[in-house]
Amino acid sequence: MIIDVQVVPNQIGASDVLSIKTIIQNILSIPMASTTKSDIIISIRQPHLDHIVCLKKNHEFRAYLLPSTVTRFWIYEPSPVSAIKYIAEVSNGKRPGEVVDGGFIRNSDFNQGKLADGKFAYEILTLEALESPITLLQLKANGWLAGAPQKYCYVKEAMALSLRGVKTTAISSHSSKIWPNDAAVRPDLESQTTTRDLRSFFPKATSNSQEAIDHSL
Repeated sequence: MIIDVQVVPNQIGASDVLSIKTIIQNILSIPMASTTKSDIIISIRQPHLDHIVCLKKNHEFRAYLLPSTVTRFWIYEPSPVSAIKYIAEVSNGKRPGEVVDGGFIRNSDFNQGKLADGKFAYEILTLEALESPITLLQLKANGWLAGAPQKYCYVKEAMALSLRGVKTTAISSHSSKIWPNDAAVRPDLESQTTTRDLRSFFPKATSNSQEAIDHSL
């Protein structure tokens, strides 16, 4: 952004300096369409998503390697749900032979190279459910997505800022015990409900812009 402010020497007072400074600060405070490279919106279809939520599956398998900067999935469940329902902390991509089986679904097949659609594995380290899913209509109305994610897309910082204070429920971690299908007692997820400030997911803005203003006037 280039700001052209022309000042006539010796003809500017203290009040003028403050006015110019205020104008520049207001311009720099306008939200920009930025993204973060650590968070992506990714679509996971059924029954794979249910297997993850029920702790029967602890890796998501993909045919492509995600950038090493990606550490978090905002999990979108396709139609008919059409909404982001979960946030997961994930590992970097693993290759066949690098996954600990542990009895989880598809891990053994992945290690043996039997998954045609899974060349890389991403371990689900933690998983949280959004108390209020973010629907596709909301995503489009706010300009966070143009349509349903087909592969993956980076989360816009404006989206996280708008969702500050969102409530989530912790579901699992990679070390959690697998709950059997016929378990009469499920974990008390309600007691683990917390309020998360999603702004903490992103690097804090630097003060370079403010310092530049102070030092230039």
